[in-house]
Amino acid sequence: MYNVVVRFHSTKTGGFTLIELLVVISIVSLLASTVLVATSKARTTAKVGRMKAEFTNLRTSLELYYQSSGNTWGSKLQLDTTKPCPSDAIFTGTMFEDTNIKSQLADIVALFPGATMQCIAASDFYSGNLNIPPRYWSIMIQDATAANKWCFSNYDIVSGDHNIFTAYLGAGQTQNTIGGSPPAIIVTRCVAPSPANTDWK
Repeated sequence: MYNVVVRFHSTKTGGFTLIELLVVISIVSLLASTVLVATSKARTTAKVGRMKAEFTNLRTSLELYYQSSGNTWGSKLQLDTTKPCPSDAIFTGTMFEDTNIKSQLADIVALFPGATMQCIAASDFYSGNLNIPPRYWSIMIQDATAANKWCFSNYDIVSGDHNIFTAYLGAGQTQNTIGGSPPAIIVTRCVAPSPANTDWK
């Protein structure tokens, strides 16, 4: 009696085929892009959370300043948005020279390396005299890439009230001059993005 042993030899050599490698690469790339998107969203959410906390603290300081200064935002206007903020020399006489407020503004800028800040302290009527109490103010921060902006002001665009704090993510800042050359009406405020981030107010 004979024992017959049948052996099958595979024609496939070791390793992966080109198609298998391409499939694996595609799957890895898809997973990597998903992770990157999720990470980016998480970082943005974290930044927004930090800015909310910073603006909450800043609002408290501003309210205390307003009350302790006889319900004013200072004794002098600052209408030049090209100057760095915070700065002692530029903002003398405004709320932006207050030690506590200035320190908090500096801390906010420090959160984002390369970020810039614009501060404006304006009033209803400007006849060329800067030595009058400000009524409107706005603060805008944008990161180094200008991709992210945060704006904080005391002018409510809907009601026109100048004692309502509003804050926007992804907003701009505007200084409206009505009436042409002095005397003019000057209002500074945040420009809400479209659609507005109302949940961030």
